[in-house]
Amino acid sequence: MSRRTVGGHVIVLVACMLTAAITEAAGQPEKHQAGFYLVAAEASSADALPAPDGQQQVARYDQKYLRDSEREPPRYLLLSRRPDVTLKLAKPPAIGKGSNGFPELSLELTKEAAADLERVSREHLGQRVAFVIDGEVVTTHTIRSVITGGQFRLSRCTDNACQYILVRLTEAR
Repeated sequence: MSRRTVGGHVIVLVACMLTAAITEAAGQPEKHQAGFYLVAAEASSADALPAPDGQQQVARYDQKYLRDSEREPPRYLLLSRRPDVTLKLAKPPAIGKGSNGFPELSLELTKEAAADLERVSREHLGQRVAFVIDGEVVTTHTIRSVITGGQFRLSRCTDNACQYILVRLTEAR
């Protein structure tokens, strides 16, 4: 929590640990729509990020869906207000075990969303992207290749986290 004085008024800023709380200029939280967001900037504190413009918001990524051995301190991300690729699923997600024995979710996007993902991944190779569900940053990744076909897997999550994400995605359909 931090306090700032603006025009004689004390403003209290609180970072939410359970969700990626998004702060608007008016101080009201706004939820991100489910999808992929290009990461414009990333830092260890919200104050270390560039000031968001009118089309951007700050999100906290606490990495709670990663296995304990992969977690790092929370990161703050500067994201657009709207997803670069909206998460529109062609069919319900499926949970299974990956080749490493850990759980993973298989997802398939609609043709429109798949085309958007291919375009964004082609135009932004090497850049970071945040995967957001229900207003919460679930994972971040570096775009290493063009993603075609709209099929992908969410891996590196714990058993309970994969099940939780599966339920959230299923309910959102």
